[in-house]
Amino acid sequence: MTAAKREMQLDALGSLDYYVHEAIANKAPPFETDLISVEDVISRFPLEARRNLRPEANEKSISMALKKAGATKLDRVSLGKNLETTGASRTVLWAIRGQAMVRDLRPAKLVEIFWKQREERIDNRDVVELFGNTVKVP
Repeated sequence: MTAAKREMQLDALGSLDYYVHEAIANKAPPFETDLISVEDVISRFPLEARRNLRPEANEKSISMALKKAGATKLDRVSLGKNLETTGASRTVLWAIRGQAMVRDLRPAKLVEIFWKQREERIDNRDVVELFGNTVKVP
């Protein structure tokens, strides 16, 4: 695909689709990790973005935006513990980066990677979320 064609496709996206595409490309919250859950994304979606983006950020619109951004829907998995943001113990995982590497992994391995990436995101003391933006602390 040419750069011009890709630019035309980006121009045609709605505001939610464009936001999701750019947030994934920039690893902005709530798209910092390679494996995500739509429910978790919705619960962590920046308030300012929720107000201004169309269509409204719900499970269906986020799923469609993820598909348009090139994400791959993986398996519905048991997480082994509850997700602190939603209370869910089962969810569908999406690969937003490195799709080729995780596409054929067993569900147990996907869950292991999901929790490891979450813990690294949460434990990263050099990065804080500030008004919905990720800021590196000097």
